[in-house]
Amino acid sequence: MRHVLKLTKAGQMFLVKDALQEDQIQFLNTINNEAKVRRSTKSLVLGKAKVMSYEDLEEARAKRADKEAAKEAKGKGKRGRKRKSAALEADTPEPNAKVNERSASANESLSSADERNTGCGR
Repeated sequence: MRHVLKLTKAGQMFLVKDALQEDQIQFLNTINNEAKVRRSTKSLVLGKAKVMSYEDLEEARAKRADKEAAKEAKGKGKRGRKRKSAALEADTPEPNAKVNERSASANESLSSADERNTGCGR
């Protein structure tokens, strides 16, 4: 009989300790999650180091939002030097038409030269 009482008391103690450990683990997880959120949020500097009223904070937030919107609208600048060929292409709308005309006239002159050469050789 004593052994049964001892076994039941040990079982109860195990269940109580297990429940307390689970509660402690859950508590530590919630604290850890709060710390993760705090570390992951970006801190915004709204103004100089001074005491600000709520209206000042709202005004600073609005100014910052406008500034970020202007920065987004401006876009990201290209790195490096501008190419001269890109500037020339913007000035001349159809450079390919001139090239095609030149190649056509060159082909005509070559074909006429071939005819002359073949005719003279016979």
